[in-house]
Amino acid sequence: MQQVSLYGLVIVPRRPVSYGPIAPEEAHRIFVQEALVEGDITDPLPFLIHNQDLLQRLKTVEEKLRRRDLVAGDPVLADFYSSRLPEVYDLRTLKKKIRDKRGDAFLRMKESDLLLSALTRKNSLSIRIASLPRKDL
Repeated sequence: MQQVSLYGLVIVPRRPVSYGPIAPEEAHRIFVQEALVEGDITDPLPFLIHNQDLLQRLKTVEEKLRRRDLVAGDPVLADFYSSRLPEVYDLRTLKKKIRDKRGDAFLRMKESDLLLSALTRKNSLSIRIASLPRKDL
């Protein structure tokens, strides 16, 4: 918070200040986690709506298959956004980055971005199969 005064008279006692210029790395991490991964943003942008719809569709498939190892979790989403949006720590800088890139296509996820890799699924399946007790017939 910032205090604004004129000739010693306090005009604005507690004005909010952007955290980005003060601690850019931490502000970036907080913005990515809270606004983009968790979707806590007042005016969702089109890429965010697309990504949330895709994630929801894949989670529905995961529920129908009764498996919990198909869709990537929040850390993968955070890495996706962090790798594409370095130095972005608020909505203003996000919109500027989208404008500079001439669109939000670079932020739209594909199924391959959200699904765990086939190699990981294959390894976890082989570990589960190997850990089962063997029945001699």
